[in-house]
Amino acid sequence: MFEYLSPAGMVAAALIAPPGPDVLIALTSLDHATLSDAVQVDLLAALERQSAWLAAWTMPILAGVGDRAQAAVKAGGGSGAGSDLSARAAHTEIAVTLRVSESVAANRLLAARDLTRDLPAVHAALAAGEISLWHAVAISDSTLSLTVEQRRWVADRILSRARRQTVTQLRRCLRRAVLHVAPEQAADRAAKANAERKVDFWPLPDGMAELRLIASASEVLKVYGTIDTLAHQHARGHPVGSPGWMPIAARRADALIDLILGTGTDRPGTIKTTLELTMDLPTLLGVRDNPAELTGYGPLPAPLARALAGDASWRRLIYEPLTGRLLDLGHTSHDPSEPLARHIRARERVCSVPTCNRPARRCHLNHARPYNPNDPNGGRTDAVNCGPLCGSHHRLKHETDWTLQRNPHTGDATWTTPTGHQHPLEPHDYRPLPMDDLPAEPGPLPQPEFLARPTPDQEQHGTWYITDDPDAIPDPTEETHHHETDAYDTYVYELAA
Repeated sequence: MFEYLSPAGMVAAALIAPPGPDVLIALTSLDHATLSDAVQVDLLAALERQSAWLAAWTMPILAGVGDRAQAAVKAGGGSGAGSDLSARAAHTEIAVTLRVSESVAANRLLAARDLTRDLPAVHAALAAGEISLWHAVAISDSTLSLTVEQRRWVADRILSRARRQTVTQLRRCLRRAVLHVAPEQAADRAAKANAERKVDFWPLPDGMAELRLIASASEVLKVYGTIDTLAHQHARGHPVGSPGWMPIAARRADALIDLILGTGTDRPGTIKTTLELTMDLPTLLGVRDNPAELTGYGPLPAPLARALAGDASWRRLIYEPLTGRLLDLGHTSHDPSEPLARHIRARERVCSVPTCNRPARRCHLNHARPYNPNDPNGGRTDAVNCGPLCGSHHRLKHETDWTLQRNPHTGDATWTTPTGHQHPLEPHDYRPLPMDDLPAEPGPLPQPEFLARPTPDQEQHGTWYITDDPDAIPDPTEETHHHETDAYDTYVYELAA
């Protein structure tokens, strides 16, 4: 049908036709640069419908892969047949295939099983392109505490609205619906959620990291209120645009760090942290600026690494300049010596499974070939035969058909999954990137010039950033949105020409 339509007609037809391969082929054959602005917007919406259809089409396959991986472990019997290990096998199979973390793999498998089995109406709406994958996952996540019958009830009543809502709006409606369906479970869920309170962190670019606290709403509000009050106290006397001015969000961050670490006036002493930094001597001395490496985080700019080295106790690691690998130390007993253990953990940094990010210092040191110091083919306790494995993946290697082979000459390792897929693992390369074809660094970025003092409403609410995650943005239409003045505050700037 599409071959007789104009480009604009093809896009219009794709917005109402059931998603599928014919529609996708027709849309991807278009030269979007030749389309009008309005048609390009419609094309984006049409492609999003195709993306939803493809996600729905993938889910039964994803669920099947997980089911087969778990069944294979259970069929083997023995100590490896437990549900925890079988689930780990399924998550790892998906993770190494798709090159995602195991937590992402677990979430995707859960959503795939959930939508194809317990929430068929939601899966059908996704396949029809009526809702996005974000919407489908929101319905799945928000109703997990309910019975299958209750979940389907909620879905049937939410779907008509979900087609017109943002994900944030949908989640708000889902919270109300879940409370409506099971009000007596609310207290139990709150108690369980409070028991799972935690603090996490994620590395960010440019030497930064993100800290997340999950606790009761009242406690989080008290924490936020405290640091917000301190931030505004510190901002007094520093009007916007003055030399001492900084965004209120940055002052909140400083206030929180001050409260915890005691770095401000009349605060307890700072707790010193032991760091493991890897850098070459010229960089440490300030002669070169090669990137350094901070264990548990990753690459750091040289100036920041030098500052850290001056502020905390640290351990220097030496690497072979031609290969970028740490120097071998060797050992002949079953348990590695402390120097050898440090070497192995520094070489691989994390668990030897390619998608696992558990730090090596919290892993077992596993022998790829069973320990046998007289085995000419390997089996000794040395840097070649040993590598870090977290507890779960250590069991996966020994109790299932996952196998690990290490090259006795290079130390490179290869994982082979029960399906026969191979996934290489190479030791960490400490060398800086080659500089021969390094592009010229651009000049200084234009400095922002403040245009006008923000209005009281702007100071209170700020301007929100746009991220890939729609749930990262506060919803101004929500009845109670205590984080309206959270770390999204900014002001109006104009870049200097």
